[in-house]
Amino acid sequence: MYMRYVSTKVIPLGSCAFRQPFADSHCHFIHGYRLQAKFWFACSYLDKNNWVIDFGSLKGLKDLLEKQFDHTTIIAKNDPEISFFRVLHTRRVVDLREMDGVGIEKFAEYCFNLSNDLIKRVTNNRCWVSKVEVWEHENNSAIYEQGMSVPENTWGQLQDTAAKPAALSTSSICISGVESPHIYDCRWKIWEEEKMPSMCIRSKTKNLTKHRDKLGRFMKCWKS
Repeated sequence: MYMRYVSTKVIPLGSCAFRQPFADSHCHFIHGYRLQAKFWFACSYLDKNNWVIDFGSLKGLKDLLEKQFDHTTIIAKNDPEISFFRVLHTRRVVDLREMDGVGIEKFAEYCFNLSNDLIKRVTNNRCWVSKVEVWEHENNSAIYEQGMSVPENTWGQLQDTAAKPAALSTSSICISGVESPHIYDCRWKIWEEEKMPSMCIRSKTKNLTKHRDKLGRFMKCWKS
């Protein structure tokens, strides 16, 4: 059985304003939250101090996260009003950050990519980030976890091996802890050790919904 060590760290991201320009709800208005993120650091073997990661070495990461999120306004690059926000930035009304998408799902993805690259570099690939959770408040959070690489022999453990969903080995999966009406949502009770009674797995790939029963069985094999 594959073994690994995991440690976690909660890092405040700061107070951040953003909007969902295409939302039908009041979320299309500028609003803000005091964001914070939880990072899962993993390794196969510990360092000389028997640590996964030296938490004291994370100041560089904290500084980068604060620069992106603290007292900033984050706007999607495809926001119809992006030019207006750029004007506000030049007039020092807002401290603008442009991203491919906004919301805690995209913020979790951003934090994951930033932290994983940094941690791998400073530990010479001994340690990596396995997932990141971002909260906008105590009731709403989203988790980003890198797409899983599926060993070929894993599929032999499944009852139905037909039409293997390629999306599992090629795409990333974003897991949200809150209910969502998105068309691609699939719900399973998985990762029982996380004590999360229901998970929504949002994928950019329609095939994930088509193969949800197979994925559920795969999760059991992968977890063991």
